[in-house]
Amino acid sequence: MNHTPRHSTPAPLRTLCLGVAAALCLAGCASKGPAKDGADAAAEPVRNPLNPVDPAHFMPRGAFDADGNRVGASATAPLPPSTGLAPSPFRPEVLLYVSPASRSFYKRGDVDPAINRVLWERFLAKYEIPYRVIEDAAGLQQAATGVLVLPGNVALDNDERQAIVDFRARGGSLFASWMLGTHDAGGSWRGLDWMESLLGIRVVGNTAPHEEDRYINPYGDSPVIHALPAGTRIWTERAAGWWPLRVSGRNEAAQLRTWSRTMDTPRPQVAAVFDETATPTGATSRMVYFGWPERLWMAADPGKHEGLLYDSLTWLLRQPAAWVANWPGAKQSAYMTAVYMADVFNDNDLPFADRLANRRMHATYFILGFEIDKSRATLETLRKRGHELAYEGDEYVGFRDVPIEEQAARLEKMRQDVAANGPQMPDPAGFYPPMDDVDENTVATAARLGFAYMPTWVQSTDGCIPFLYTGPGGEARARPLVQFPRITRGLEELLEFFDETEATAINLAEYDASNRMGCINVMRFANQSLVSAEAQEALLDAHANRRDEAWGATGMQVAEWWLERARVQATVSGTTNAPVLAVSVAGERPLRQAVTVLVNLPFADAVLSLAADGDAPPLTAERKDALRAAINLEGMPPGEYRWAMSFAPR
Repeated sequence: MNHTPRHSTPAPLRTLCLGVAAALCLAGCASKGPAKDGADAAAEPVRNPLNPVDPAHFMPRGAFDADGNRVGASATAPLPPSTGLAPSPFRPEVLLYVSPASRSFYKRGDVDPAINRVLWERFLAKYEIPYRVIEDAAGLQQAATGVLVLPGNVALDNDERQAIVDFRARGGSLFASWMLGTHDAGGSWRGLDWMESLLGIRVVGNTAPHEEDRYINPYGDSPVIHALPAGTRIWTERAAGWWPLRVSGRNEAAQLRTWSRTMDTPRPQVAAVFDETATPTGATSRMVYFGWPERLWMAADPGKHEGLLYDSLTWLLRQPAAWVANWPGAKQSAYMTAVYMADVFNDNDLPFADRLANRRMHATYFILGFEIDKSRATLETLRKRGHELAYEGDEYVGFRDVPIEEQAARLEKMRQDVAANGPQMPDPAGFYPPMDDVDENTVATAARLGFAYMPTWVQSTDGCIPFLYTGPGGEARARPLVQFPRITRGLEELLEFFDETEATAINLAEYDASNRMGCINVMRFANQSLVSAEAQEALLDAHANRRDEAWGATGMQVAEWWLERARVQATVSGTTNAPVLAVSVAGERPLRQAVTVLVNLPFADAVLSLAADGDAPPLTAERKDALRAAINLEGMPPGEYRWAMSFAPR
């Protein structure tokens, strides 16, 4: 399938990177390359980064149980006090710390210690982000408070630990990965408590026993990850002894899931967290933590993984960034209730519609052309109640591997049968084929025949948000086909393998995970379902009770929103002291919906003011949360506009 989701290419990263590099240089950095404290990086060339390692070298036996859960629930150890310190002015500078204790520890495991430094230096150089390398605790204690990157520093001596604690206490930001400080200078296991105390996180387990939990799925609209579509799959290698950690923290940023994102055994799967917190000195410090080691970068898709790193690093550098929110009003996620036709529609379908009405919800009913006259009266009743009607097919038979000409003929027959004997249908309308049984020809045919949208199972895209189809069949269309990736299984599907209680729990867990990622959740029910009323109500309540954070919509509402959103682009350029917001609106009419631009704030609870440049209309930024501002663009006419940005304490 040929498509490119917006924001998944390196282009936005490159544009913003140039702005960040310029800002950093203006802030006082001497060059775009590394300023080295200590030995040159070439002194430790990468010789054997792929050498196998004893699985117990990094994670000693007994630290995690057979299911990968952390053993023991010891109280978090207090950090050593930072005495006599005062807040320091933040300097937007990257400090790459290469620990001597960690170098020795890697060598004892026959692992080249340069691997972490080399990977980071290549990334920083590629995106022209100035940095300095520091190689001892004394250098850390003397460093100005900027962004301290701690790549693979699994072993630390006491002086290093204190220097890192003091750096954060003074207001420095931290990027940490994997097993930070879990061993001492002699290589002995120190446990996870120090890292947890420093970062404000909790390690709940690792992925060692779970072979398929290898795909990083970033959240959408996150301050630290926003260049990639929500739920983008980033494959990671399974390297023995380098198992990623599962964690919890105040703000989540990514999960580790299977390819299909199913959760037959629900468990905590968060792998990245972030936070901004006040320190004992009165300063504020930002933190980003990735639960996987740098070693796993080597096989990951660089275009995707570098997107995670870039967004996280610019947030730590307190650089403003702007992007178009995925959902109206910058809500966290969206859901659509889909009822597919497995039997004739009659009065037995009305109790489910009543349950929806009791929760102020509307569904999209997908109908077959087969004997549609028997369902017409009930479907007209549902339509008049505000539910949407869309197409499912000519009969309850899949489309996969059927010749494209036959697929087109079946869809034309479906529309003719419904027009002659069925209810009044919208034009254009959605199409959701039986059992998700489709191939590339089905999507191309739906695009060519002018359907408005099409939900499909997870193979349709890497991410979990809608996208505009751009493959064969859609080239000449004024209105592109909008595809919805369906990643949450319906209850009927789960009942093939689990009893209803288990199936309901799994369905709720999958919905909760996809909601937190920012996905479109297609909640799928068969008409006249055999699922109990109690189970149906539990699922409907899970959506209705999250109305403040999740947008409930029909299929057409989602498609119309996504077409409108696709007209808008937003970027930030300029320097740290003079950032500029640029917004472009394509098309020939003003925006009809509340398309929202989100802006990262340089410090918590900052007030963003926008000064219009030229013919740009006046805009007011509202508080989204402590870390982001939201700008509503509804009614903005087509054009390209710029605003000078300024930030002040609230």
